[in-house]
Amino acid sequence: MRTRSLLLPLLLLIVVVISTAPPLVTQAAAAACHLAPSCPDPKVCGPWSSMVSCDSPFCDTHPACDFINGGPAIVQLKERFRVCTIADGSQCLDWELYSFKVRCGC
Repeated sequence: MRTRSLLLPLLLLIVVVISTAPPLVTQAAAAACHLAPSCPDPKVCGPWSSMVSCDSPFCDTHPACDFINGGPAIVQLKERFRVCTIADGSQCLDWELYSFKVRCGC
């Protein structure tokens, strides 16, 4: 009977921990960021836009979570762009993609 009385609180704790954990999204699901190549040189470009989050945060490694090999972390991709004019007079968008640590641990 004592085993049963200890089992119920343990099961409830497991349910609470699992239900409050952030969802993990794999890198494969993070496909909405613009990964287009940069505009060809020579080019004249305007200023960079503000950073914008793209896709959902996902589990990856980040050097700030383990200074040797990079530890597990929830990572958010952010991007910015600028408008450029290339040699033939046409315009294109130059994109830059960055990875930011949200928190250590997945």
